[in-house]
Amino acid sequence: MLGVGQARYNEGRSYRFGDEWKGLLRMFYFNFKGMKGYKDGLRGLGVSLKEARYGFIACRRLRDDQHAQTALSENLRTKENRLT
Repeated sequence: MLGVGQARYNEGRSYRFGDEWKGLLRMFYFNFKGMKGYKDGLRGLGVSLKEARYGFIACRRLRDDQHAQTALSENLRTKENRLT
């Protein structure tokens, strides 16, 4: 089973620093204001924060998978250059 970051990487999505923070704020706003989480008081606030945190972590995992893939491809290129 693939992790969230690897699945997004396989879909061709790329990591951008601004998207990470915009997504965090957008998800919190949608859950707290759009889904009327404010009516549930502290429980609604907690759920909204946890949903935003999940999106933030998913974006971080995408970044980590992209960095790992880049490092792997660079490592393979240097090995090929040494062999030739």
